[in-house]
Amino acid sequence: MKLDEIKQAIGEWTKARTSADDVLAYLKQGTCFKIEKSNYDLWKQKSPKSLHAYLGVFDGQLQFILVDSESDKNPEANIDSFIVQDYYTGLNVLDAGFIDSAKDGSINVMDALKRVMSWTVFMESWVRNSVKSSAGVFQAFIIPFSDLTSQFEKSNSFESMVIFGLHGKKADLILWGMPSSIEAGRLRTASVASEVEKGCPVENLATPCPPFHNDDLGLL
Repeated sequence: MKLDEIKQAIGEWTKARTSADDVLAYLKQGTCFKIEKSNYDLWKQKSPKSLHAYLGVFDGQLQFILVDSESDKNPEANIDSFIVQDYYTGLNVLDAGFIDSAKDGSINVMDALKRVMSWTVFMESWVRNSVKSSAGVFQAFIIPFSDLTSQFEKSNSFESMVIFGLHGKKADLILWGMPSSIEAGRLRTASVASEVEKGCPVENLATPCPPFHNDDLGLL
């Protein structure tokens, strides 16, 4: 994908974020996006401090543009490091085991579930209030790269499901590791069950921008 297309998509979200109705229409298109281990392996070669997750609108569909912080310093020279991920309406029901097997990471599992529930229940009122605020609705998120390292190096994740959460008045992102055993045919055999039981950590240190750290984001 060309950089101009990415910038245009980010611009579409930037325009939409001034209207509560438009923001809600896009956010209700899905529930989560994914970060794949193959993407992580690409980004880690540059030893970045963080992952930048931009929101963009492509042909009326909300998607997430992911890039490591080092590549984002010079987008034109690092276009291959930009990954566009779909905003999924949901996952395969056979993947549900990752919730039961999740273990505490930078956030404990119960707090993560509470934040996800809060987002589900209060998203509309949060959006309508945020549109009126000086910072407005988020344009991007900064995710510590250590969160990805925890999921892809220190556990058996093959991808991470990323879902919105709400902590007080702050929107954030919850990263749920998907065990590698789920990828292998998604079969519930004894060996697969053993792998799932090992669990993957839940991570949550994402920073919404605005109101924070816009100067770190090359495309804003």
